[in-house]
Amino acid sequence: MISLPWVRRVVLTGVLTVIGTNVTKAAVNLIIDNQSGSEIWLQWTGTSVLTGTVANAIGGGTTYIAPSDYNDNANGYQLSSFQSIDTNKYLIANYTQGGGRLWFTEGSSGFTFNNPGYTPALETFSDINFTKRYDKIEASITGSTDDNIDMTMLDGFSIPFTVTGYKSTNPAVPTQTLKGSTTDKILSALGAVAANPSAPAPAGGYPAVTSYSPYLVINSNSVNANDTPVGSSGSFVRVIANDQAVSPQNGADPVVQANGGQIPANYLYKGYAGYLSKMDGTAATGTFSGVTTVKGQFAGLGTKATDDAERKQNYNLTATFSATETMTMTNSQGVSTNYTGVMTLTGTTTLLEGPNSGTETHVVIKTPYAAMLAPTGIVGANAGYMYSKDNGVTWSYTGVAGPQDNVFTWLNGDVLAGMNVGTIGSDKLFSGTINGTLYTNVKIGEIATQDMFALGQVMAAANPGTSVYDYYFSYLQGTSDFYNDYAAALYKLTDAYGFAYSDRIQGGQVSISWDATQADALDTIVITILPDVVPEPGTMSLVLLAGGAWALKRRSRRQTV
Repeated sequence: MISLPWVRRVVLTGVLTVIGTNVTKAAVNLIIDNQSGSEIWLQWTGTSVLTGTVANAIGGGTTYIAPSDYNDNANGYQLSSFQSIDTNKYLIANYTQGGGRLWFTEGSSGFTFNNPGYTPALETFSDINFTKRYDKIEASITGSTDDNIDMTMLDGFSIPFTVTGYKSTNPAVPTQTLKGSTTDKILSALGAVAANPSAPAPAGGYPAVTSYSPYLVINSNSVNANDTPVGSSGSFVRVIANDQAVSPQNGADPVVQANGGQIPANYLYKGYAGYLSKMDGTAATGTFSGVTTVKGQFAGLGTKATDDAERKQNYNLTATFSATETMTMTNSQGVSTNYTGVMTLTGTTTLLEGPNSGTETHVVIKTPYAAMLAPTGIVGANAGYMYSKDNGVTWSYTGVAGPQDNVFTWLNGDVLAGMNVGTIGSDKLFSGTINGTLYTNVKIGEIATQDMFALGQVMAAANPGTSVYDYYFSYLQGTSDFYNDYAAALYKLTDAYGFAYSDRIQGGQVSISWDATQADALDTIVITILPDVVPEPGTMSLVLLAGGAWALKRRSRRQTV
């Protein structure tokens, strides 16, 4: 254990807390606690601001961290090159990050940059880093009233973390915590939903997938000499999430060959076509007969708002679904496409601020089914739409995948978020009060969307010992065809984002956030890199390999937990 000149260190109840004596108001002390048993490399991308100082382990001196890009600090930083402040713990003092991502890569190097602005493509087998094991933390730590840090698994999972925030006024007790689980638990849960057992088996005599899909659970040698993941083995790399479109590889892949050049449906996540059929009444059984009310308040962008669509306002609309309605959308290149199958939102918004406060607008929003069913749609929460502010007389277009930071995207997001957690179209009955509204024996699919997102919090409060997330997903729907089973599997194990609109769910914990302008603001963040499994006592630990196999790995004394 060493002393650093610019901090004083307090060790209480087994928790290392570092309190900066010269940290600016915007900055925090970032501690990275590496319990993985593996070498870790750090790289930052997409951030507008990055500061932080680290004492070097060899030769002394100080490293001032900087972002990485193609030919620009591309290697990043080897975590063990930093001086440790306690066993496996490394301090980055005076830390700020203006958005973007902090990447962690296991192994002998960080990921390789392929071009300027590059980030790894999780689902592309030909990507230069495809068999690298990397993951990320997102943060905005700039001294604002809403500084925050989160874990995200909505695009995929590779490395497990926990994140904890402390205040110098109470350094022994975590102020906020994002929980996590070891890799074996998360892989098991996500692997169970990685394939689609309800889809027919591919042609050519290949059996239906009964466990992990080789196209979605990737191992270190998933790309062999024939450029195919089939039969791959090796140590675990990642699970690719269901908002990623995996493309078939070259003709050497035997399963793709036997299936007409396409990845078989039972090797992919389930789609949501059945969900839309339930909502539009074309499903053979179990259609939803209620009214879907999209109602709530858009908080607005505050001082960043440039027009009324970005200002605070109430909204009250009705969503309808039609399998036969047609619409035309035009992308940013001016190319128009006709679609059949449309979700329509119709109703009003009422401004609560700005020079036009009190103005009521008659809004119509149309989203094609095709945009909702694409990986960027329901699960990606990025479905394109068109909207009208004069009750359908004139229209504006977002393109097929071009949402905007305004009330129209927020309204569309209410439905997409509801379909991820299963509230939309739920026939389950509810009696109780949410947000001051009394419901008596009403279908949950009929209550206002703002109340749908508060349902779990209300139910958990009434049933001690239960979680907010216990009252979404399978609680609301009889089949996983009608909710995001990837997110449902995650929320039992981690507070990482499982789908893009996780933060709509009231009472859920998806980020650590704080007001940095307050005198007693949170000022220490600890990111813990978890092991693949909980190690046995001693110097030997289990390491996860392909197909659920395990191997013993000797850990150095420095890495012993």
